[in-house]
Amino acid sequence: MVRALLLTACLLSAAADGVRDGTGSIVFKLMGENPVVLVGFETHFTDYGALCLDEKGNNISEEVVYGGHVVDTSRPSVNTITYTCRGNVLTRKVVVKAGSLLAKMPMGWAWALMLFLGFGYVLGSQVNEGTKRN
Repeated sequence: MVRALLLTACLLSAAADGVRDGTGSIVFKLMGENPVVLVGFETHFTDYGALCLDEKGNNISEEVVYGGHVVDTSRPSVNTITYTCRGNVLTRKVVVKAGSLLAKMPMGWAWALMLFLGFGYVLGSQVNEGTKRN
């Protein structure tokens, strides 16, 4: 019973903003955001795929064929991923934008830089405190 309710909810949700084939029997919907905007080069991209349901509401997402660009998060780029199910095609746009200088660094170096700057501030304030005169 619960499974039937969840499947019906998915079907209604997919029908609202998905694609139906010419006969109205297939429901095909992207899962997750579209477009996806990633900021910084250390960002990890997860593709949530697409949902495809037949005329009886059965999940046939295993028939979805993926194509297009492999998303490279190491440099700024615009990528298009295509999803095809029984002749219907959906696309997802993935934009990778440049981030800050720290985002471009490998994480170990970013932490080292933050620690160095933090210790420099602490040491500098202690030196300045010792040189103050009343």
